[in-house]
Amino acid sequence: MAIVYRSVKGSNLTPTEVDDNFHDVDDRITDIEDNPPLPVSVANITQSGNQLYIYLTDATVHGPFEMPTVAMDFRGPWTPSTAYYENDLVTRGRDGFYLVLYNHISDTEFDEEELNESDQLVYQQVLGPLGLSAPVEEIGDATFVPTLGAANVYHRMTTECEVTIPTNISVAFEVSTEMHFRQCTSGTVSFIPEDETVTINYREGYDSICDGQGAVVTFKKVDTNEWDAFGAFALLVST
Repeated sequence: MAIVYRSVKGSNLTPTEVDDNFHDVDDRITDIEDNPPLPVSVANITQSGNQLYIYLTDATVHGPFEMPTVAMDFRGPWTPSTAYYENDLVTRGRDGFYLVLYNHISDTEFDEEELNESDQLVYQQVLGPLGLSAPVEEIGDATFVPTLGAANVYHRMTTECEVTIPTNISVAFEVSTEMHFRQCTSGTVSFIPEDETVTINYREGYDSICDGQGAVVTFKKVDTNEWDAFGAFALLVST
């Protein structure tokens, strides 16, 4: 029904006309409450490369918006006294991946809470720790000096070999690093410290060589220049 206006009618409204006016307005409000108009909202968002598009429910398209991108440089295992730059990515054994937040020269020992001169963290862990099994690497040389890449690796020694356990100055293995060695040859696989500063703790009464083909031994770093050695080592030969 139509609303009756007094100015249009030219006289006072009757009680019924007043009620009808209120009823008409009430019906209109009730209809809006029961059937509210749908707002324009986001229907979909798509990305193509670094371009972002936003699609609305009324078919309007906003974009493309250029999204910022960060170029990360994977530097491999962390090493001491090395120049690292913002957005470099380094690994720390099974601890995971770390993002370099600020340019700096790395210290002699890795510290994930290392601060720069402005008291800002220089590393942020972005993935880890990694629950991965030790990777396998075959060693077929007569001598072997482990590098940082040998940390937490299972080495299969395919020929007679003398393994040198390096000093912390030569190779800054992190404390808790493990190295595993399996003798896959009939030749001797032996272990020596790089110099007198390296301590290797063998089980009393056992020698620093594998106990024959098939023997597996492990070295675990427990301090700066100290390793615990355990596994199938040969018995010391009495003289």
